[in-house]
Amino acid sequence: MTSNNALRLCELLVSWPRHVINTWLFSKDAPSTLLASSEHPPTTLRRRKNLDGFLSTLGRDKTQIICILDDEFPPLLKMIPDPPLILFYLGAPSMFAKRSIAIVGARKCTTVGKLVAEKLAADLAELGICTISGLAYGIDAAAHRGALSRAGGCTAAFLGAGLGHIYPRQNKYLGEKIVAEGGALLSEYPHQTQPRPYQFPERNRLISGSAWATIMVEAGEQSGSLITARMALEQGREVFAVPGSPLSEVSKGCHRMIRQGAGLVTNAEEVVEEMGWVTSAKENAASTLAPATIDINSDANLEKTQSLKLPEAGPTEGKDKNTTNNASTAQPNPQLSAVGQRVLNVLSPYGMSLDEISLVCIDAPQDISQSLVELQLAGFVRQGLGGYIRVS
Repeated sequence: MTSNNALRLCELLVSWPRHVINTWLFSKDAPSTLLASSEHPPTTLRRRKNLDGFLSTLGRDKTQIICILDDEFPPLLKMIPDPPLILFYLGAPSMFAKRSIAIVGARKCTTVGKLVAEKLAADLAELGICTISGLAYGIDAAAHRGALSRAGGCTAAFLGAGLGHIYPRQNKYLGEKIVAEGGALLSEYPHQTQPRPYQFPERNRLISGSAWATIMVEAGEQSGSLITARMALEQGREVFAVPGSPLSEVSKGCHRMIRQGAGLVTNAEEVVEEMGWVTSAKENAASTLAPATIDINSDANLEKTQSLKLPEAGPTEGKDKNTTNNASTAQPNPQLSAVGQRVLNVLSPYGMSLDEISLVCIDAPQDISQSLVELQLAGFVRQGLGGYIRVS
């Protein structure tokens, strides 16, 4: 279903550059109210190019349109520096409420690389995690197929062309299967937009921006996957790489990223561990990725936060199923100080800076800083791009 907001943005995009619309729209307190009015952006700026395709009715009966102000719009894409104002899609965008990981890599990859990408996506699907990629040859297609190989697995593909020109054509059937299995095909380009070389790097920011982390599987030194990884870092997302043979040309980009600090992963369990996510498939499938908001002015919320229990230290393998390692049933660890326990209760798997922790926690900043070191040494906390992250 096409929203009124999306149609209104399409009308504005015909006459005005996207960056002008973006700046003008988000400078207002109520963008949705603004779209319902007859107000326009400043007339001092000229349009950049002809965007009549946004208003074309061609393919309108086959595709859906959502805009950045709609609830169905992928939430993570709203947070990137240059979000698309309009998305054309086939399938179900509601899948973006799930945990999501982007898997990208070389088009000209090895058979081993395809098997690794396929198994990685399949195992992530069993944990309720959605796979995002670009429907390209090689690693991208293998990742989509892996996600679809598991019951209930879902995947989404961002295209570098309009949905009327699925590229490459050989993957058209795979795209149809993605939609049929509850996934989605998405593009920021109008339905009949032909594939152009410069559109694929633009598309890559949407792949990384719609996922919590990007994994590279076989990427050469000049691979477009490195662009996706760089954009993921600029967007504040995690980047992982799967190592390959030292003699493999298609793994040099992965090795380069690992040397520069990308996390080394070889399977889905390591990805989940690095992200600090719960590994129960049922809990992952039922949960969403939006972190809980904390009202720092609410005494009730503060008391509730401080009353949470700490997870038991040590591995969970071999334990009885009734003694699961979660915050609601485990007892506080006696090895941690009182400050450390309070700080750990405040932290989440989504990252908090020292200033944010200090706002919520009642302890002095210097005590909080010291406890964070204590928690990292104990294995309860790690430091990521988003700040301090609690390891479940």
